[in-house]
Amino acid sequence: MRKKLTRGILFLSIAAFAAQSAERVSKVIYGTDTRTDAALSTNKDLRNLAISVAGRLRKSEVSVIGGLYQLPNTTLYSSMGVCKNERFAAQRVAVECSGFLIAPDVLVTAGHCVEDANDCASNYWVFDFLYTTKSLAEDQVFECKEIISQQLNSKNDYAIIRLKKKALGRTPLVRRTSGSIALTDPLAVIGHPSGLPLKISDGGKVRNVNTTKNFFVSELDTYGGNSGSPVINSKTLKVEGILVRGETDYVYNASKGCSVSKVCATGTCRGEDVQKITALPAAK
Repeated sequence: MRKKLTRGILFLSIAAFAAQSAERVSKVIYGTDTRTDAALSTNKDLRNLAISVAGRLRKSEVSVIGGLYQLPNTTLYSSMGVCKNERFAAQRVAVECSGFLIAPDVLVTAGHCVEDANDCASNYWVFDFLYTTKSLAEDQVFECKEIISQQLNSKNDYAIIRLKKKALGRTPLVRRTSGSIALTDPLAVIGHPSGLPLKISDGGKVRNVNTTKNFFVSELDTYGGNSGSPVINSKTLKVEGILVRGETDYVYNASKGCSVSKVCATGTCRGEDVQKITALPAAK
């Protein structure tokens, strides 16, 4: 089912992103917003994992000057019409999806983030896009060499891609290989909500463990741009799945004339769908 997306694009100029299914790119806040800039997180374990999480950046949005890849100078406020007091409104937005390493040259993301060879060729995958970042060095920017495996259907939403070079110095994330997450397991997610600099959000919950399908339902503070983010078991620090879709991000506040994050009480709204990592084939 497709749903209406309110202010659901990262850049007003990117028609392709606006055309994506709202159900795939929308996410929401559950209870208290726990998003923290990755560089400022007090959780050392999650900070260490964040080094291996990347964002998808359109090559057409980047200029290279003096060997540095200059990021777009667009803020959340200017691109999405959020209220000036919205969290992170003044931070720049640059990426459209998230992904994470499972090998030095292999990255996993959502299937709707890399659908075909054109998506592979027209985007960079960038690491270390933090709240102070204006440009990136060559060893932080990677190109997609090939799609190893990809599915985007009612059963699965994932892509496994090979990078043109190894991401040296970044430890691939460890995945669950068998069994299933429990309802009581705590969750965290690392990625780029609304295309913002890398964020860590913990305190997430499992709402429904569906043992008959390849997805489980969670309560995580995520937005469009988090698609492809690793959903991590906070106890084991293993990846349980890939964030793929959820509730609407922003709602328009008529009295303020701008948009604010949608907030849902625990147990309400639709929840955030997570592709189970155990459903993915082994990458070679």
